[in-house]
Amino acid sequence: MQNTDKKISDDAIGALKEYEIKPALWSKKDSYISELIA
Repeated sequence: MQNTDKKISDDAIGALKEYEIKPALWSKKDSYISELIA
């Protein structure tokens, strides 16, 4: 999710988590690399 220009709302993130979808924030993209290549 592109979050460098503006903050993603807590409601949007909460909705994804409700469906067991892990939101991948662009500002933290480097922390997801090991999880994505596993």
